[in-house]
Amino acid sequence: MKYIDASVYIGEDLINHEVVNHERFIVHEKVTQIKDADSLIEYMDYAGIERAVVGHRVMIDLDPTLGNEILLDEVNKYRDRLIPTFTILPAITDAEFAPNPFFDNIRKSNVKVLRAYPEVNRYLLNAVTMGEQLGFISDFKIPLYLESRYGFEYIYSVLNEFPELTVVISNIGCWPSARLIYPLLQAYKNVYFETGDFTMMRGYEDLCSRFGSERALFGTNFPTNNMGCAMSALNGAKISDCDKINVAHKNMERLLGEVRL
Repeated sequence: MKYIDASVYIGEDLINHEVVNHERFIVHEKVTQIKDADSLIEYMDYAGIERAVVGHRVMIDLDPTLGNEILLDEVNKYRDRLIPTFTILPAITDAEFAPNPFFDNIRKSNVKVLRAYPEVNRYLLNAVTMGEQLGFISDFKIPLYLESRYGFEYIYSVLNEFPELTVVISNIGCWPSARLIYPLLQAYKNVYFETGDFTMMRGYEDLCSRFGSERALFGTNFPTNNMGCAMSALNGAKISDCDKINVAHKNMERLLGEVRL
């Protein structure tokens, strides 16, 4: 089966984290760091993953603008296999993220996926701070990755203001999240989640029986998680082959194909 990994990172942790915080539950763990795209491709080949949506640690730990630039340089070596993401900041303080220069830049760079880390970068992801930017992202149907390890409140809030926004909930945590994710899937047609931590008993079966298989994106959160764990969870699920194919790659291909840049 063909796999597109919806969420992986490259780059060394610049502030030496040994903590992964899932929904504010602190788990002490030290994971292998993937320095560059060459190393990532080796891991992907070993695991049997064809393509991956990639971020860079510098986007989080140091500077989004620099992280975007470094990531693009790395990913350009393997554009047939690696799908770059850019991190956004409020245009009111960082003019390069204003709609005109920023969307011209991502169009030129063929970047179709965005990320936001409002807690780390100290801003509020809402209409007051980023209304024009979020409006463009919504209109262009660009998937915006939001990590639930920083809490679900800001995700609920931004979707309340921008209900057509295409949101991918990522890094959902090691505890069952259905009570937090299912209301969003029910209320907003453009909400998806990646499955890097989706290992709950009969999770896929329950999801598909309620919402179908079109809202889940196979992901691993590599290198925080092992690629094989997410693959095993999907392969072992008692759902149809068609549903597995949707999750493994078709849903992501559809999302990328819907971007209007």
